[in-house]
Amino acid sequence: MVEGLLEINMIITNLLLFYIVVHCYQFKGQLPVMTESLKSYGMELNETSTNALTILEDMIDILEENGGVQSIQMGKPATGGGIPELLLGALMNKTNIAESHGTKENEVGEIHEEELSPKTE
Repeated sequence: MVEGLLEINMIITNLLLFYIVVHCYQFKGQLPVMTESLKSYGMELNETSTNALTILEDMIDILEENGGVQSIQMGKPATGGGIPELLLGALMNKTNIAESHGTKENEVGEIHEEELSPKTE
């Protein structure tokens, strides 16, 4: 029983190997077409990333004009974290958190007796 399953497995494996070899020879003639297709895809990807970089640089320029960015250090885009840190800094500068926020300690206000006792009529 086990030997029969092993023989069937070997036959299926050999047929699949033959199928792969035949298709590899068929694709061998199409290699230049596939190469050109991959090159054109790579060029489109490069153009798209260049356009995205241009848009981000325009956003930074707009932030600079509005005074949202205090200091700009433009590095290479591939250094990582340059543009996100810049945009985050520009947004965080616009938040208004007062310096006196949360500094009132142990401040006790007046207690109004009218508010504590219920009115009876």
